[in-house]
Amino acid sequence: MMLRCLVILLLGSVPVLAGTGLDVVSGETGTVLILDGAQFHETAAAVSGARLVVVPGTGTRLALWNETDGGGAKAPFYAIGRAGEPMGRSVRTSYTLGLRYGEFDPAAGTVEVEDFLSATESENLYLVQFETQGLEEYDRAIRFVGGEVLGFMPNHARIVRVSPGNLQRLAALPFVRWTGPYHPAYRLEEYLRDNREQAGELFPLQRYSILAFGEGEAGLAGLILRLNGLGEGVDAAPAGKYLANATLTPAQLYAVSRWDQVQFIDRWSPLEQDMDIVREIGGANYVETVAGYTGAGVRGEMFDTGFNLNHPDFQAVSYT
Repeated sequence: MMLRCLVILLLGSVPVLAGTGLDVVSGETGTVLILDGAQFHETAAAVSGARLVVVPGTGTRLALWNETDGGGAKAPFYAIGRAGEPMGRSVRTSYTLGLRYGEFDPAAGTVEVEDFLSATESENLYLVQFETQGLEEYDRAIRFVGGEVLGFMPNHARIVRVSPGNLQRLAALPFVRWTGPYHPAYRLEEYLRDNREQAGELFPLQRYSILAFGEGEAGLAGLILRLNGLGEGVDAAPAGKYLANATLTPAQLYAVSRWDQVQFIDRWSPLEQDMDIVREIGGANYVETVAGYTGAGVRGEMFDTGFNLNHPDFQAVSYT
């Protein structure tokens, strides 16, 4: 406490937030953030919405605040302090969820989803967005309240399987910013979603790549068994560590998109050579166009002792 008061006196400033362990001190030269007497951030911007969040059952603390620059642009920031450690670096962030269906900050509003491709009470997959980057402490807390962490979603989110009865407990965790359904619309390639009403004409019987949450042969086994149970001709088979292939009618496709085992579905196509467009699909052309980086003058070195053909990632690949 003496150190905190000393800092305030030296700055000749007044604290604009105090009494929570997190102090925001505004002065002539800017604003500083102080936690337990130790300064961890200084800025010339105006600070608002500062608060401290404690992760239950741990010593981890989250400092959250907004900064508004002279031009009126407002941005969220956070810093993380683990138990027994000083507060980490301050991070400017974004809470925009990066879905292929659409990008949105759920605190400002979500994108509209038609009823046919909206989640129902029979599905148990949810997007859970955190106040900061994901931490193992968050995952443990989610498991403690009955959730199962399945996948990552930018920014600061996880795909979680949780029953409706436990969803409220999960949403009440202090580090959780927002929860919302992982709609079937989010799990479909744009072509399959946008042409739903013409599906019988455009893709009456199509083979699909189905990305699963289950890993490896054991993880895919339940999904493949369920797919083949849809009827003759489905011909479901493993196609990678998290991937299955199946031939489906439109009705089967949209039903499968609701399964809790399914992360994403798009149309299958034969293997092809894409080296002629690798710069485009890898982003090199974009970086060169926007920032002028060409790679000229950069040297790299790679050591490789060969391929492990028994690696589980190659389990569904034919080498003949």
